Order: sequence, then C-alpha cells, then structure tokens
Amino acid sequence: MSDPLDLPIRPRRLRIQPQLRRMLQRVRLHRSDIICPIFVKEGTGVRQEVPSMPGVFQMSIDVAAIPGSDGSFADVVSGPRAIAFTSDGGLALVVDQNSQDVLAIDATHQAQVGLLRPLPGRMPDGIAIASDDATAFVLQRNTRDVAIISIQRGAAGTSLAVTGTIPLSTAVDPMPADIRAGQHLFYSANSDELPITFNHWVACASCHIEGRSDGVTWKFEQGPRDTPTNAGGMLGTGFLFRTADRTKVQDYFRTINLEQGGAFDPDQHAAELDAIAAFVNHGIPAPIPPTTDAARVATGKAIFERADVGCSGCHSGPKHTDSGAGNPDLDLAGAVMLHDVGTCATRGYPDVDHDDVAGDPRAACMFDTPSLVGVASSPPYFHDGRATSLRGALELTRGMMGDISSLSEAELDALVEYLRSL
Repeated sequence: MSDPLDLPIRPRRLRIQPQLRRMLQRVRLHRSDIICPIFVKEGTGVRQEVPSMPGVFQMSIDVAAIPGSDGSFADVVSGPRAIAFTSDGGLALVVDQNSQDVLAIDATHQAQVGLLRPLPGRMPDGIAIASDDATAFVLQRNTRDVAIISIQRGAAGTSLAVTGTIPLSTAVDPMPADIRAGQHLFYSANSDELPITFNHWVACASCHIEGRSDGVTWKFEQGPRDTPTNAGGMLGTGFLFRTADRTKVQDYFRTINLEQGGAFDPDQHAAELDAIAAFVNHGIPAPIPPTTDAARVATGKAIFERADVGCSGCHSGPKHTDSGAGNPDLDLAGAVMLHDVGTCATRGYPDVDHDDVAGDPRAACMFDTPSLVGVASSPPYFHDGRATSLRGALELTRGMMGDISSLSEAELDALVEYLRSL
C-alpha cells in the first residue's frame, strides 16, 4: 500500500467538474496575490545583484532601507506552508517547509517573538495547536512523523521547544531511500545542513511548487525564463533547459549555485545531486489530464497529426517532443534540434546568445521543443510565459509553430481539446 503522505494520484471523486472544484476548494490563489520577494543576505549595507537575475538584488536587513519594514521580523524563513493560532488569537505559529522551522508571531503587534529551528524531522507540512494552547503538533512529511512542540508564554516572552516525536507508521517506507532523500533535498532551504542555498533563503520547491511550476517568468542570464514543470519526471524528454543547455537533472547544480545562492560542487555533492535527480525523475507524479470530450479529442488528434498542420513534426514520440532526435546520447556538442518559433524576446529584457553547461554556444532565439505530457496543467506557455492558454499559444505562433491557418474555429477547439487530454 502506498504512503498516504505521498499519493501518486490524488483522489478526484470530488474534483471531477470545475463547479465542484470551485465549491470544495479551501484555498484560492491568484497571480495578483503574489508579491515580488525581498531576498535577504546576512550583513549590513548589502545590496548585491543576483548575477543570473539582473535587476533582482540580495539585500541585508537594514530595516530603514527596506520600504514598509519596521524591524518586526528578524529571521529569514522560506516556504510558509501552514499556520495555526492559539485559542485567544494572540499567537500565530507558521510552519516553514523549506527553511524547516516554526516561526512564532505576536498576532496583536505583528512581530516575531520566536523561532524554533531546527525541527527534529524534515519537510514540515502542517500544524495543529492543542486546546490548552500549551502544545503544538507539526506534521513532518519527509520523515513520516509528528513533532511535539511545547509552547510557553509569559512575561519573559514566548518560547518553543521540541519535546518529542510520534511516528506515523511502523511499516517500511514505500518510497525508495534515494527518492526519499531527494525529496528532502528538493524541498530544503536548510543551509545549516548543506550549501543548497544561503541563510535559509530558497529551495528547488520555492519555484517548483509541489514539483511543478509557480507560473512566474524570471529574469535569468539567458533571458526571460518561465518556470517549467517537473511533473512526471525528465526522463525521455531529451535535453533540458529552454535552449537545450543541459542533459540531466544533476546539471542543475548551476541553478543551485547561481539562482539559489548555494555552493554545490558537482563532485563533492554528487550523491545529493543523484538523489535530487531520483526524486525529480521518479517521485513527482505526472498530472492527471482534465476531463475531456472523447469525440473532440479524436478529431483533435487527427488534426494534430495532419502533415499540413505540422504539430507532430516537432511534437513526436511518446513524450511529444523531438528534443534529442538523432542524438540519443544527448551530446551537447553534437546535433541539437532547436527551433525558432517566433517567440524570441528582443525588447525589454531580451533573450541573449549564451553557452550551455559544457561551454557550447547557444543562439538566443533557438528553442528546444518541450514535452506536451500534462501540458494542460502547466500554463503559462513558451519560454517567457507569454501565452496564458493553449489556444493563445497556437494563435501567437501562426505560421511559425505549425500552420493552423486552414483550421476552422471548431477544428481549433478540437485541437486544444486533444492537447488538454495529453
């Protein structure tokens, strides 16, 4: 039996129709709810640009220099996952999944009054406070246990302390050890344990939420880059990165070091990188396609495969991509199939010529063909997230990415329905 904390497929009985999902969902998150983060660095008087993200800065906590800050919070935390309040509403405990801690906040004065770090387990995922307000229980998903936290409040302040753990199961972990280790590393911003980031700042999962995408387009040194999904794993999808700059998940030590501020050595930390790759490739389930109309899917599939439309010319094979075609060993210096589909960013923050991870040149406007598996669950589309829908992606590249000029509105709708079914 699979671990209930790591279901490969989420139950969908109450999520079949959009109306049911809207009625039963507990959390609503829209892009307008997201704010640009402040990336904090230790020290004073620091304002350091992130080399691979021009225009984005790491700054020290000189509170007078940060708009809207009054010094109420003193520690850097990342990945807030759950919150619980004491019965009087005066104390809030926030579980931070990536920095692996519990932040105590005086809800009346909106100020930090405590931080419990480290927790005894990994990947904290939820919290509940007992009715007497003296004990909290923190679910630790990766280690499959619950941490028991004592809460003491008084004139001297608020203190939190770990008093024990409760295992959730005595059965053998159904997740293989390397995948379980990779899950921990993927979600971890615990810089006290490993140099995967600095000052508990950011984890792989900070952008790849639940292994998928945050839907944000970031300014990378290569140009604007939308966060791709990892759902279903990377195996069989050919080259990695939008311009085929990498060949395997382990190559993302560059992202750990450049974007996350870490210091991973590909040789010294080879075991950790292999574990992350195992989790990405085997531990993140592929998305379940939405409910579709079978007749329209069949019509759309026939259109997709028509030579005059041309979709299947690039989106071929079981993963619907020609990435790596003619180059089964994914030799970066060999033949690399890239395409100009008319999406090159030339104004504002442009795409630029650059080198791949091995030092081979890559043109600014030539892109790798992405897999279409689970494509309905990963908007926005294209390397810079310029298309918010599948129909929009087709319209933006008329004549450049296949040819839909001969299709009627009904045929276009059928083509989109087929894409949603993949």
